[in-house]
Amino acid sequence: MASRNVRKRSAVWTYFDDGDETYEKVLCHICGERIVHSGNTSNMIKHLKIKHREEYNSVEVKRKKEAPGTSKTSQPSVLESFRQSGKYPEGSPRATAITKKLLKLITIDLQPISIVEDQGFQEFVQELDSRYVIPSRRSLMRTSLPQLFQTAKDNVKLTMADANAITLTTDLWTSRAGEAYISVTSHFIDSNWMLHSHVLETTNLPGEHTADAIANKLKTIVDDWEIAVKILSVVTDNGANMVAAIRQLGYRHIPCFAHTLILIVKDSLKEHETLGKVLQKCSSVLSFFHHSSKASDKLKEIQKQLSLPEHKLIQSVETRWNSVFYMIERIVEQNQAITTALCLLGRNSLCIDQDDLQELKKAIAALQPFEEVTREISAEKYVSISKVIPLTTLLMKASANLSRSDNELAGYLVQQCSRRFANIEMNYPIAVSTFLDPRFKGLPFKSNESMEMAKTKLIRELQTERQDQSVQQVDGLSPSDESVPSNTDIWAMFDSARERSQQDRSASTEAHVEIRSSPRQQGFGVGAA
Repeated sequence: MASRNVRKRSAVWTYFDDGDETYEKVLCHICGERIVHSGNTSNMIKHLKIKHREEYNSVEVKRKKEAPGTSKTSQPSVLESFRQSGKYPEGSPRATAITKKLLKLITIDLQPISIVEDQGFQEFVQELDSRYVIPSRRSLMRTSLPQLFQTAKDNVKLTMADANAITLTTDLWTSRAGEAYISVTSHFIDSNWMLHSHVLETTNLPGEHTADAIANKLKTIVDDWEIAVKILSVVTDNGANMVAAIRQLGYRHIPCFAHTLILIVKDSLKEHETLGKVLQKCSSVLSFFHHSSKASDKLKEIQKQLSLPEHKLIQSVETRWNSVFYMIERIVEQNQAITTALCLLGRNSLCIDQDDLQELKKAIAALQPFEEVTREISAEKYVSISKVIPLTTLLMKASANLSRSDNELAGYLVQQCSRRFANIEMNYPIAVSTFLDPRFKGLPFKSNESMEMAKTKLIRELQTERQDQSVQQVDGLSPSDESVPSNTDIWAMFDSARERSQQDRSASTEAHVEIRSSPRQQGFGVGAA
């Protein structure tokens, strides 16, 4: 074969040979295909790019390294040139848009303002867009955040202006620094039947938390938001100072159902002395494992050996009764692993015996319904007041059934429920909400008298509403309102006659018709099967 003095400078020649004697085509070493040479490597590079991508990438890397002057005189890419240009002017559309997203990150994700001073965050933003200048902490605190707050407040005010009635929930709480705060949240349904909830304010409440101090603070907040005339009721815990403050302001008070459940469970646990001793032993067990890394590691090891779920033990929290339930549940689940670990570590005195274990299992059975109800009532996306009476009835029924099965804790729960929920059906907002809920109607009421009282008051309210509407209609009548329909359709004449007959109904008739459209079903009591 004739030879040719060809200078194979390009890295692409690694995968090709001269091919035939005419030198017009080259041979691909990878697939054997012949490629037209044409005196340059363009076709060969194209062939690798289309059919042998990995080899093409390798050639490109070598070509860039072999290119003369690449280390000193390489031309920057368009993106690099863009990044090397000047910063965004303050107030430019792009800078403003990024700052808005930064504020959203801080407010929605509850990030500290100091995040803008963190080196990692600054490098992250620089990599995303080097032209953006991160606002200073001072600028955010003095300008950007106050503006965002005012915009959000104006939007919430505009939304609440569409509401006919507003219910507030409020509570006192203490920060980790020991400072007292009060939070106020509004809840209402707009004209499109959408439920809204907005935290109106969280503010410091120094000094003694008397009814006067709480009432003054609430009045300030309500006046600031211009909603005083729209407040239908206020939901708080059962604290005497909170109840007195709401009544002092002249608003209807509704006790927090979830807080009442907390008090019921806490008081019942205090009454059960035997269970109280077992819970103290459980706390000692948890304290031992939480303060000893050796014990904690041993427990994990035994969990694996026994093929038990590798769950951590749960410590109860004073302010959350259901944490006691979760603690008991986890100890029962991991009892075998806990007992084995304690014995191997020489702490047999902490072991929970079978009698104690049976008490814990009974406690789980008694508290399970209360845990389910607590989760059910803690929803934020739908109205829950109509569920209070049905859930109360079901709780008392479940506890009564368990108490007849020698469950002492269930018996205490029945007593506490009977004491704290004795007049629940006499609470008009709760009773009428249940009655008007098409899922329940009169079903959950234990007392027919309570339901009838709620219904009678509701009828009176509807009569008043109908009378007000009738006055407005009469005031707005004109001679043209009595004219005969212009078209000759028989059904149009019928509709006109029907409308006139409905106008002749009294307010009392309308109210009773509306109530009858929601008939009462048979009720069920605590002792029902």
